[in-house]
Amino acid sequence: MISAFLVGFVLYAMLAGRYPWPFPIVIAVVAGLAYRILAHHEHHTLLPIDRYARDSRFREMPAGEKLFFCAVWMALCLAARTPWQPLVLGAVLAVLSVWVGKGIRLGQYLALLAVPLSFLMLSALTLLWHSVPAGTDAVLVMPWPGGYLGVTKELQSLAGIVTARALGAVSCLYFLSLSTPLPQLLMTLRRWHFPSIVTDLSFLIYRYIFVLLDTVQHMQCAARSRLGYAGTQRSIRTTGLVYGGLLARSYHSAQTRFQAMESRTFGTELRFAQGPKDSIPPGQHGVLIGITVLFAVLSVLS
Repeated sequence: MISAFLVGFVLYAMLAGRYPWPFPIVIAVVAGLAYRILAHHEHHTLLPIDRYARDSRFREMPAGEKLFFCAVWMALCLAARTPWQPLVLGAVLAVLSVWVGKGIRLGQYLALLAVPLSFLMLSALTLLWHSVPAGTDAVLVMPWPGGYLGVTKELQSLAGIVTARALGAVSCLYFLSLSTPLPQLLMTLRRWHFPSIVTDLSFLIYRYIFVLLDTVQHMQCAARSRLGYAGTQRSIRTTGLVYGGLLARSYHSAQTRFQAMESRTFGTELRFAQGPKDSIPPGQHGVLIGITVLFAVLSVLS
């Protein structure tokens, strides 16, 4: 709900003054409602991103090639001189992830996008609204203690290009994470001679974030069933008890798992089982190369 409101508000601030009334408010309301309706939030006990990556048709493509393409796309996004190029690339990568890769539905994709999108919208607000003196030629003005906050056309252009570049870069990372299981990515980094301590810690941190999230959700559910959140004072006390218990459980869990790893003669690095390689579906390389060439041409023509 918050992400949908931010999307609508930021769009209105970016479009106000550039298009005649009431097009900015109509576009903002439609975009916010569409995002609210399409983004279906789901709660899983497993790692949803890894599950989506295993179901993707791009899973069998070598992770090194996808890393290379994503790095090129991100560089082109950050070098774009107009907002349309990163936005087009983001839309194309969303189509690849949802309809071509078929590992995730549109609602699930938008739900995963909610967290970075909220951060980007808040950043866009700080770029759009600045303190302006009275009488400034601004498209939007509102009173503020000690003066006025306003949106000018220059600020709209700046916020538009920065937000579009960031959104395009996020889309590149989402395509990589939604088509590449984490063990494949870590094995590729090891082949590129990344230190094993970096890859091992990355996997453990990523894995146990979700383990702790699942644990705290069960603890909150148990506390809620006992009316632990009935009233403000009791809610504060229950929250402290839940997170205090989570800290103790996390230390105990880490010690237990480390002892289990030592009892199995854990060496210096983690090992991942690798199954037989499947054949890469035809046309995947051509699709990624075509997107890169098209985006490069658009960058040159702009």
